[in-house]
Amino acid sequence: TGYIGKYVVKELVAKGLHVTSLVRTFSREACNVKQLYWNLGDSLPGDVCGIHKSSETIVIHIAHDWESEKTETYTENLNYRSTEEILKYSRARSIQKVVFISSQSSRENAHNYYGRLKYSIEALLNQKKDTCLRVGLVFGGDKTAMYSTLCKLAKFPILPIIYPTNYVQPIHVEVLAKYIVNISLSEVSGIHNVGSSIPIKFSTFMKMLSRAMYCKPLFTFPIPLSLALFGSQLLSYVTFLKLKIDKERILGLSGTLP
Repeated sequence: TGYIGKYVVKELVAKGLHVTSLVRTFSREACNVKQLYWNLGDSLPGDVCGIHKSSETIVIHIAHDWESEKTETYTENLNYRSTEEILKYSRARSIQKVVFISSQSSRENAHNYYGRLKYSIEALLNQKKDTCLRVGLVFGGDKTAMYSTLCKLAKFPILPIIYPTNYVQPIHVEVLAKYIVNISLSEVSGIHNVGSSIPIKFSTFMKMLSRAMYCKPLFTFPIPLSLALFGSQLLSYVTFLKLKIDKERILGLSGTLP
């Protein structure tokens, strides 16, 4: 039911596939979808495969808990332990394939905890058909998740940006959903980067977003990383703006490599 997940479900249903969705919140929009309640960290429900053979079942793991504690070792993190649980379940039942949605910021020496955590989780997917997709900057569709924040920032006439020359590789959420489904149904496995093949400056992306969404120009200027992190902390106290920018996102952007 999340930003990317609901588009993936829609694409799976459109292909006539039987979909089981593991969710924290049941959705009335999810027609022709079996929904099972599940929280990250819980054991998986026993009837995920239902009447279907596990050898004909594919698991697509998109969930991530941003509020989980930043533990000293990544193996103690809720997201890591949950992926272990998913893989334990899948291996025990010889499920055909597991597809993990990772991030372009995933690397061993990433600037942010999130990127390093994603990298450590990727190491768990070490079977022949396991697949990790390192996704670029996702935009479009419903204004939720990080895309909602980007749209709010694009409204401003002037926007301070850290490393305005940093490059991003955007991908529309509906295109991403099609890609996830197609690669899940294919023989392709391993680690793959998913995004525009032509990187663009983050400042250019924000200017394009401003013109597309609000038909107006956007002016940007560079600020130091330390000031951006301080501003993120201040925004967390200003509730009436309804704009929060997680410092993990800022650090991720500062260290993104094409």
